[in-house]
Amino acid sequence: MKKIINLFALLFSTFIFAQVSTTRINDFRLGMKKSELEKIIGKQINIKLEDGYPSGPTHVVYKGVVLEIFFNNSYDDSGNQLNDYTIYSVSSKDKSLKTLSGIGIGNSLDDLIGKYKDKNIEISDSWDDNGKRVKTKRYFTINDYDAGTYLMFTLQNGKVIDIYTSYKEGC
Repeated sequence: MKKIINLFALLFSTFIFAQVSTTRINDFRLGMKKSELEKIIGKQINIKLEDGYPSGPTHVVYKGVVLEIFFNNSYDDSGNQLNDYTIYSVSSKDKSLKTLSGIGIGNSLDDLIGKYKDKNIEISDSWDDNGKRVKTKRYFTINDYDAGTYLMFTLQNGKVIDIYTSYKEGC
C-alpha cells in the first residue's frame, strides 16, 4: 500500500510541476496579456520599448524560476492596437522545468528523440556570426502546427541547456 501511495504522489507531483508545452512554460502562456501576468506575479513588469514596440527580453522570477519573456503589441479583433502587450515567447534555463514527458535541462538528444520521434520535429545545427557551423550546439524543435507554435530545446555538447516556446512564423 505504501508503494502505491508513493507512486501516486510521484505521478501527481510530475503532472503538477510539468507545465512545459508548445504553448506555455508554467503559468506563462503564449498570448497572455502583460496585465494578466502582472496579476499572477503580484507586481508590475517594465518593458523596454523602442519606437513604440517591445524591445528585448523581460526577466521575471516567479516561484523561484527565472524566465525570459518577449512581448508583442496587443491588438483587438479589428486590428486596433491596445494599451497592453502579449507574451510572444518564453524561455528558461531552470533545471526544475519539465515537460509532461519528463524532459528538461540536462536531458540528451537521444532522450528527446526517444520521447518525441513521433511528433513534428526538426533537429538543426547552430551557426556563428561568420556563417560557420558550431559543432557543439544544436536545436531540437517540436512543431505544433495546430496551435501555430513550437517548443525548442537548445543543446550544448549534447545536453539540453535551454527551453524555449514561441509562435511559429513564416511559410
